[in-house]
Amino acid sequence: MKKIFLTLFVFSVFYACQKENTLPSEQSDRKTVSLYSQKPEEVKTFIDASGTSFWQITDAIGVISGSGSNLSNDKFVNDAATATERTSFSGETSVGGDLYAYYPWTNTSVSESDEGILCTIASLQHPEASSFDGASDVMVARPFRLNIDGSQVEDLSFKRLGAILKLSLMNYPTEMAGTLSNERILSVTLGYEQPLAGDILVDYRQGQIIRLGDQVSDKVSASYGSGVMGSRFDCFLVTVPQVLEQGRQLSVEVQTENYIIRKKITLQESIGLTQGKGNVIKCDLSTAVINPRVYIYFWAWTEPANAQEMTLSDDGVYEWCGDCVEGEFKFLTSRNEYWSGWFRDENASDYWTLRKGGDQCMFKLSDCGHKAGEWRIRINTNDNSVHVAPKHLYLDFWAWGTAPNAKELTETGFGTFTWTGYIPVWDFKLLTINKHDDDYWSGYFRDPDAAYYWTLKPGNQEKMFKLEDRGWRDGTYTIEVNTQTLQMRVIPHIWLIG
Repeated sequence: MKKIFLTLFVFSVFYACQKENTLPSEQSDRKTVSLYSQKPEEVKTFIDASGTSFWQITDAIGVISGSGSNLSNDKFVNDAATATERTSFSGETSVGGDLYAYYPWTNTSVSESDEGILCTIASLQHPEASSFDGASDVMVARPFRLNIDGSQVEDLSFKRLGAILKLSLMNYPTEMAGTLSNERILSVTLGYEQPLAGDILVDYRQGQIIRLGDQVSDKVSASYGSGVMGSRFDCFLVTVPQVLEQGRQLSVEVQTENYIIRKKITLQESIGLTQGKGNVIKCDLSTAVINPRVYIYFWAWTEPANAQEMTLSDDGVYEWCGDCVEGEFKFLTSRNEYWSGWFRDENASDYWTLRKGGDQCMFKLSDCGHKAGEWRIRINTNDNSVHVAPKHLYLDFWAWGTAPNAKELTETGFGTFTWTGYIPVWDFKLLTINKHDDDYWSGYFRDPDAAYYWTLKPGNQEKMFKLEDRGWRDGTYTIEVNTQTLQMRVIPHIWLIG
């Protein structure tokens, strides 16, 4: 098969219509072609610190050729072994008829009935320090044809479909400025009330976005493998073009090695994220909320390095779910500093109260009648409170024999559960572990000292609940349990018989 080397010069000119080709070829045979391409500074998939733009070695363009049932979406790969301003893309395509080039290539089939081709502006991007992620820089070239000998009729012009945003992080809180400037940055996330990223349906013939696809996100993130915050940090993102409307809210989250920084911005004026253009948003972090990373650490884990990170669910509020081993635990702000973080305040009236600083008093599930197993733990550093809730809860009746026959309730929230089914007249309790051994008594029982009959009490108790105590018979009931308020509701199902 004959190999044709074709030079295509790429310009940032935004096309309005296609010129007439003077010597078009109407043949439809496929040939292996190398497309040479210059990368002007105006059209960028990557920019180094000097402002020079490059094609990356992993870049690939797509070329759509053919017609009717013979439409083909062909991948052209970069031949270069290093990033370069000028490179060639090699692939096989039809020489005859109109050709449509776009970037980056996507592995999907095309047909005559399709409105366009599905491309993606990724919600998780991997930009370089001085530019955006080229893999999300969706571009479409002006339709073109090849001469009979495979030579180029006209230069190839690309048009960018996404908007380029530079999010400038600046003005760190005075008391944290020195610390944050030396922090290794991990990610930056921008949120809005409308989709910022996701699938876009692209009309490759006219070079425009037709509409958003089904998979979209109202957040777009940049992930970094290296780099520090410095006195100012510029994050480059590719987004869906749109107008960020006055009065609406943006959210910014910056994750560093030791902190999670959050800022909400109410737009005082509309900001256009213009297609094909660079756009700037300045983010003043002087009033941002700075949350330290927090880790739960059990004494049995032997080393602070084994501590597990908790999830920041709200400013100052952290959650963790996992297998709680026997023994004491505390909350660290560093895996490298054993005495950093929060301990139990032994002088507080409530057992589950935090105290900041190097104190050796820790928390222990067994102190409150609980046993090891899967638990949810939530801490609120705003009011220094700790909340624990079982991950599983089982309804166990004396008549059902061994505990493995217990029925699991459905978890509806933090520490809340529900179950509907047939309840016999026998005694019942609530287990946190569905095993018939020493853990058979782990869970919640009836509190005999409470005025409200359906009050829970954790621990090894022998007082259970019984329908007959309330004058009820066996039947279908709905049970709702709240382990935080230690209250349970038992609701009978009633049928009207006429």
